Amino acid sequence: MLSLEHSYGHNGFTLKLFQLTLDGATKLSAQPMITETEIPPVRKHLQLKLKDLGIPLDNSEAVIFGPKLADDSQSLLIISGNNFRQQQANSFLLFRIRGLDQST
Repeated sequence: MLSLEHSYGHNGFTLKLFQLTLDGATKLSAQPMITETEIPPVRKHLQLKLKDLGIPLDNSEAVIFGPKLADDSQSLLIISGNNFRQQQANSFLLFRIRGLDQST
């Protein structure tokens, strides 16, 4: 699984892409009440800080795997909406990704 975390502050938008793994995490859906004091969480591993790319960032709120590319690598789309404001833009960022561990 992937997770896109976004925030907005004095320095503008920050976007980070993480790969998540459920290995070792506690499954809470079958428990009527949480009684444990320590619950192993989902683990995440930073894959990309989009600010490091030097491209304008906006209020990105969607991430989705796209089709396989001609070289058999996976495509990934990160999408932002303009919130119906002229000061913001709709954008589609297309990435080629390789090396994600698909077993986690």
